Amino acid sequence: MDRELIVEIGTEELPASWLPSLTRQLGEHLASRLASLRLPTDVPVETFSTPRRLTARVMRLPERQGDLEEVINGPALAAAFRPDGEPTPAAAGFARKHGVEVSALERVQTPKGVRSIGVALADGDCLN
Repeated sequence: MDRELIVEIGTEELPASWLPSLTRQLGEHLASRLASLRLPTDVPVETFSTPRRLTARVMRLPERQGDLEEVINGPALAAAFRPDGEPTPAAAGFARKHGVEVSALERVQTPKGVRSIGVALADGDCLN
């Protein structure tokens, strides 16, 4: 179920010539901030203003953040695995720090050479 979000800012009397720009900036900033918090909206941010009030409204905001899948560069392959393929303490520590299994580490060619990478998954939080 989606929720409605209303942001209202009360101010002293603002010059009328400032309102179009401030109103647009409020809507743009709110939309970009929601996106950075993994709360994408499928409807545009509506904005309203009076000389003493700036308001932004999102009609349908998801109740939960989107899940995050993050690719994390790890140690170089030579430092992460022994020649026989066994993980070194560096690989084990990297995997433990980022909450992935050592067996889930992948090998990828990068400009810095072959490296091990981990894919960390984070569930989105509920908005309560």
